[in-house]
Amino acid sequence: MYAVVADGVTPTSGDFAITNPVTISSPGDYDVYVRDNNGNAGYCEASFDITVLQDTPMGISVSNTPILCSGDNQATITITASGGEAPYTYSIDNGTTYQISNTFNNLGAGNYNIRVRDANNCEANQTYSITEPFTLSASAAVTQLVECNPSDGAEVRITNAQGGTAPYTYSFDGGLTYGANAIGYLLAGTHTLYIQDANGCTYPMTVTIEQAPTPPNVTLTPTVDYSCDGTGIVTISPDDASLDYTYSINGTPNTPADSNVFTNVPIGTHTISVDYISNAAPTPSTLLLESFGTGVNTSITQIDPAYCYEPQDGTVRACDPGVPNRINDGEYSVTQVISSPFGTWLSPNDHSGDINGRFPAINVGGVAGVGGIIYAKRGIEVIPNRDISVSLWAFNLLRSGTSAVTRPSKSN
Repeated sequence: MYAVVADGVTPTSGDFAITNPVTISSPGDYDVYVRDNNGNAGYCEASFDITVLQDTPMGISVSNTPILCSGDNQATITITASGGEAPYTYSIDNGTTYQISNTFNNLGAGNYNIRVRDANNCEANQTYSITEPFTLSASAAVTQLVECNPSDGAEVRITNAQGGTAPYTYSFDGGLTYGANAIGYLLAGTHTLYIQDANGCTYPMTVTIEQAPTPPNVTLTPTVDYSCDGTGIVTISPDDASLDYTYSINGTPNTPADSNVFTNVPIGTHTISVDYISNAAPTPSTLLLESFGTGVNTSITQIDPAYCYEPQDGTVRACDPGVPNRINDGEYSVTQVISSPFGTWLSPNDHSGDINGRFPAINVGGVAGVGGIIYAKRGIEVIPNRDISVSLWAFNLLRSGTSAVTRPSKSN
């Protein structure tokens, strides 16, 4: 028979039991008694003192090296454990696998469920997030045709840099050299341009410079006609319909400038100039490609500030209009997945096919009001006098079938 009682306490018969081992629920000094003969008359007894210690509670702290370029798997998590009883083993996949080392390498952005187990199989856990910069991107476009600068080439401008880490530098020679000027000059052909951020991350862009058009043949047709007052009527006839023309006489543009007929030309010697440019549509270029990147949930400044950011992690916020972790009316999240959708909601994904790609999910509600602006991307640099097409992908969380997805729409 066995009994464990507090130090200095004489056990009673009720303290004894045949159970061995005996469980102690709190630390301290105890007296242990053992009786033979099942504690019946004539038993022999032995006793001794023990001290039960308790390990300090386990704790963990986590740090990581940064991800410099969006999409890279370059982060290292370091876990520091305390308390419990060493040695420890470590897991970043919620205990599916453990390892002896407290560092984990080549990790991408995301949430990691960290668990540390000590020598007694006691555990501590923590959810840890690794973030990354938004995806670096920019656009490149021809802003002056090659015929405007025959010796230097067409003017090409890199615009609308976003993501990455500023400041940015630019390359117009395929990435061989970089400089602070976002304008370069390129001869006819297809070229790869780059933008580079402060961390050395790069983003390529392709532009095609069209050949300068062949100069047209321009003739005086048929001869100078004369008005009754003696002034001349001069008609100019270019031979290439693929070009648009403007005309001037003695350095003064005709009225209108694209008219090939000059009237009221006085007697004398005159110089007529014909300027031309291709009327073929320029090669389209992407002014802005909005990517919401990869990684953990995040807020963005482009959403109307009247909407409350919902991190979907149970955090209670002052602006939260409903149950935490759900995207309620007037809330949004830039996320890879809607973690707690309402019962009738569908589950969207990033339309690009990237399984780690994020998208903005907005419960519009009545916050913005009729005609209100939900999302705005401001300060976009455009090329003057060019048509602009806008395409977007949208997903209605409340509808099923093909009508749930809005195909890209374009407008000028």
